[in-house]
Amino acid sequence: MTISRLLAVLTLSLFAAVPAAVLAHGMDVAITQEGQQISGQVIYTGGQPGIGDFISIANLTDPQITPLEATTNAEGRFTVTGVMGHQYVLTAYGEEGHTVDVPFTLGEEIASADEGSVPFYVIAGVLLLLSIVPANYLRRRKQGV
Repeated sequence: MTISRLLAVLTLSLFAAVPAAVLAHGMDVAITQEGQQISGQVIYTGGQPGIGDFISIANLTDPQITPLEATTNAEGRFTVTGVMGHQYVLTAYGEEGHTVDVPFTLGEEIASADEGSVPFYVIAGVLLLLSIVPANYLRRRKQGV
């Protein structure tokens, strides 16, 4: 296999492998509440539910209380019961060591939180820049420089 063919294969492998690997790591936790019930869902980039992910909800108002714990079901959902007006921080422990923390007060509006996935345009830009190196090498080699 020539160097130019090897570089082409490596470049194509990079295009094929990197976006899927990077995008697969985004993790989002959406939380809702009804009365004292705290419910939520863990979703990964691509819409896959976080099946079997561990959820721990620490009570910041009264740290002596044992944290609430749950494991997500087949749809990535969980439900626990808290104390109205108490401040909590929910930590979702996902695949490959990923974690997401969501602070909230039970009885107040809760925003969703995500792990901070990389936007597609950033990945595309990096891949485009990486493809320039083999392209310049091949062009120079062809020109005999």
